[in-house]
Amino acid sequence: MTLSALWAIVTSDLEQLLLELSDTFGQSISSQAASGAAEQILAEDMLSLNVAMSTIIETPMIQGAAIINSNAIVLAHAGSETFSDTATRIAPDSPASDLHAQGLYLTPIVFQDVLVGYALIHLDKSLISSSIQRSLQWMTITTLCILIFSLLLAIILGRHITRPLQHLTKATNALQHGNYEYQIPVKRQDELGSLIDGFNKMAIGLREREQLTSTFHRYLDSNIANNLLENLDNPQIPTRYVNASVLFIDIVGFTQMCELLAPNEIGELLNTYYHHTLQASGVYQGTVDKFIGDGVMIIFGAPDEDPHHSLNAICSALLFLKLVATYNEKRMQDNKPTIQFRLGIHCGEMLAGTLGTDVRMQYTVVGDPVNVAARLCGIGDPGKLVVSEKVYQHAGGSQTLLTQDQRFLEVRGKSSQISTYIVDGLKAPHASIVNQHAKDSHAEA
Repeated sequence: MTLSALWAIVTSDLEQLLLELSDTFGQSISSQAASGAAEQILAEDMLSLNVAMSTIIETPMIQGAAIINSNAIVLAHAGSETFSDTATRIAPDSPASDLHAQGLYLTPIVFQDVLVGYALIHLDKSLISSSIQRSLQWMTITTLCILIFSLLLAIILGRHITRPLQHLTKATNALQHGNYEYQIPVKRQDELGSLIDGFNKMAIGLREREQLTSTFHRYLDSNIANNLLENLDNPQIPTRYVNASVLFIDIVGFTQMCELLAPNEIGELLNTYYHHTLQASGVYQGTVDKFIGDGVMIIFGAPDEDPHHSLNAICSALLFLKLVATYNEKRMQDNKPTIQFRLGIHCGEMLAGTLGTDVRMQYTVVGDPVNVAARLCGIGDPGKLVVSEKVYQHAGGSQTLLTQDQRFLEVRGKSSQISTYIVDGLKAPHASIVNQHAKDSHAEA
């Protein structure tokens, strides 16, 4: 659109300029013919007049030249035009623009303020028209060339700019889908190159952060790790009192087992044990506080509150026993010794939060319920889950749990006996839910 408008304006201006130049040229030749013609007219020197006219028509674009008297009679002429009819049609007061439109240029011949005739020039404007046409053709070709060149340049520049942006869009989508390995291969030395280089560095940073987060989760329970990652500005979980349940699990006869098994077998056994521990606790919102040699401490109800922490702790413990039973069946098939565990749960108010110094901190829970749970685990029967009276009641008692008769046990550090129950199973619907979780865990394995 812009080039078309510019082309139309330039064409109009060029045509007008050429016409003005031709008018100026024609009028100049006519004035030249008129100068000195007065004496020749008065002397009736027709030969000189004809010679002068013949000289004028040698000029390019002059089709004819004539000298006429004041009575419109042609006195001398040269060229293809006779001017006999033209002279009779020319009025002295004819507008110059009308004459110029016909290619005629008229100049009065005056001698001592007396009009003696006219010098008449006929300019061949076909040459001007053909010149205008040639100019227009060249302008059209030039305009088209410029237009095509502009389009090609726009396409090249557009691709030069949009292609890196397409790479950035593709890379952004890759990052959104977790592909932190994606790198943009484009190498440029301009602003887009700096942007791409910055994006690649950002992707590397995100990948390193993801690796760090993944490693972080391997060394800390996911609940604690997520809590710390969400509060990096204050990487310390506030210390507070909570009502929670604590589950302790311990391998029976682990010391003698270490004497009989090779170190790599002990390592394989512990890894499987820890794996089943994480499986069972993760299903019921438990937080693995720490691995203590062959023992594990799991918290229910902290750091996130859980109104059903006792029931979830029992469900998690029974799920663990089912997973271990399946593992023992496999060990028996491989002629390996089976593993037995003691489990104990107690609940109550305890202090939970980050303990330690600026050099090293650890999330844990402390208090009498923690000590009691550890003692119950230590004095329990192999392969059995021992819970305190408080846990039994908080989990729903006989309406929820299948237990053996109540027993009173002596616990070190306690002046009186503690009422306990051995949990054999759960009533509906909790039993079927635990069984389904066990099946799902075996299917994943």
